[in-house]
Amino acid sequence: MPILRAMPAVLEAVGDLPGPVQAAMIPLFELQPPDLDPVTQQPRQTVDRVLAMREPQIARAWRDATPPRLDLGLLDSPGRTAGPTHELTTVLDAARQRGRSLVPVTAPGRSPAYEAAVRQAIQQDGLGVCFRVPIGVFADPARAAQLLVAECQRYGLRAADADLVVDARSIRRNLLSSTQAQRWVAALAAVPTPNDWRTLVIAGTAKPAGISAVRELQLTGNARIATARLARTEWAAWLGVRAAYARAAAAPRMPWFGDYALGHPDYRPFDARVIRSVAQIWYAVGGTWLVYRGQQVNDVGVGQFRRMAADLLALSEFRGATFSEGDLYISDVATRVRAPGQAGEWRRAGTSHHLTETVDQLATLPPGP
Repeated sequence: MPILRAMPAVLEAVGDLPGPVQAAMIPLFELQPPDLDPVTQQPRQTVDRVLAMREPQIARAWRDATPPRLDLGLLDSPGRTAGPTHELTTVLDAARQRGRSLVPVTAPGRSPAYEAAVRQAIQQDGLGVCFRVPIGVFADPARAAQLLVAECQRYGLRAADADLVVDARSIRRNLLSSTQAQRWVAALAAVPTPNDWRTLVIAGTAKPAGISAVRELQLTGNARIATARLARTEWAAWLGVRAAYARAAAAPRMPWFGDYALGHPDYRPFDARVIRSVAQIWYAVGGTWLVYRGQQVNDVGVGQFRRMAADLLALSEFRGATFSEGDLYISDVATRVRAPGQAGEWRRAGTSHHLTETVDQLATLPPGP
C-alpha cells in the first residue's frame, strides 16, 4: 500500500501503470493544501478549487476496480465541529457522481467534523474505513487495543470492515534494518486480533525529506553532478519482519508492505522564496536508492538531467526502457529521443519506476508467511 501525496505528477505516474501493476496494490492518496504564493504568502488556489481538480485526476489515474483509500487529514482543522460541508464529503460526493468509490481514511485526533464525514461515507457507501495509526500507539498494547476498539465502535464497524495501517512514518536512516525490523515485530505483536482486519499494513520510509539532507552525496567526474547510494531501510525492515515470522512456530498474520514512494510523511507548504528546485533523480532498485543531484534548475536549466539520466542508463542496475513508463522516459532523455523536462516530469518518472519496482519485488519473493 503506497502512501502517495495526490499531486499531479504523482497521479500521472499512477495513471501510467499498466493494469496488472495497479491490481497488485491499493494506494492511499493524501490530499494536501494549496501551495503558497511567494509574494502574498496566501494560497495560490482555494481548497475548493484544489478538490475540484484532484478528484477527476484521481479518477483518471486509478482504473482498477478496488477503491483507493483517501486521506484528507492535512486539510482538517483540530476541534472543527460544524460549518460548511466537510472537504472529505465534497470529494466523495464528486466521486459518486462519476460512479467511482473511495474509502475514507481516518486517524486518532481528527476533528469531530471529519469523524462525522467518515460516518456519513460509511453509511452511504458501505465500504468501511481505513485506520491510519501512528506506530507509537502500539508501544502500549493495552492502549492500542482500547483505541482500536473505540474507533470501531465510533463508526459501528467490525475489524473485518476496516484496513489498519501501522504508520511508522519517517524512520532513521542510520538505524540498522535488523533493529528496525525488531521494532516493527514488537509493534505488530500489539495489534489486537491481527487476523480480523480487512487489510493489515505496516508503512514507513527512510527516504530523506529533501535532497539537502543527503550527506552521502559524492561528486562525480562531472563536478556539477553528485551521486549517492542510500539504503531503503523500510524494505529491508519489512523483509526482516517476514524472516522473523518464517522462524516463528505460530507466525501471526504477515502485514502488507507500505512506503511513501518518492514522497515523505512530513508536510511543509511549498514556498518558492526558500525552496529552490534542484535537479535530482531518485531511482529505487532492490534495497537501495540511487540518487543523483545536480544544480539549481533556475541557474543551470534542465539540460543537466540528460547527463544524470545517461549515467543512470549506464549502470547495470538500470531496469531497462521496457520496465516502466518512468524507465522509458529516463532512457529517452539519456539517448536524446526527447528533451529533459522540469521537476514534475522527473517526479512522475521516478514514481512510475518506484511503484513498478516494488510490485515486482513483492511478486518475485520466495514463498513465505
